[in-house]
Amino acid sequence: MLAPAVASLAALLALAAAPPPDEGWRPLLSYDEVAVDLARSTVQGTGPYTVQVRWTFRDRAASPAAWDGGVRYAIDVMELDCRTAASRTWSTTAFAANGDVVRDHSADEQAPAWGRHPAESVGGLLVREGCAALAARN
Repeated sequence: MLAPAVASLAALLALAAAPPPDEGWRPLLSYDEVAVDLARSTVQGTGPYTVQVRWTFRDRAASPAAWDGGVRYAIDVMELDCRTAASRTWSTTAFAANGDVVRDHSADEQAPAWGRHPAESVGGLLVREGCAALAARN
């Protein structure tokens, strides 16, 4: 059971290194500082779902440390558990405006913990909107 999950995660990590064109993303959240999109082609499983989420930083206020480090967008490989409204992030690949990877702001997790966020927080809204998009696909 673990081998397919590891293979699936490896495939998604490879996808994160080369962001797909904008038409491959479904908008989830949009604020003056940041936009959050769900990759249309990376949904796997029957739940929890493994997905790619793109964070586009429009303003320094979205993430001052990342912005100052040159990050303008990041792609997370995440799992969304729609039954419990929880999420966890397996990896983050940060990118500069020109598409180069910003290694100092990229990370992989070996065993990330599940997190539940307040319903009206960005994390809570991401799970709610992501799960709604996933339900519409099935």
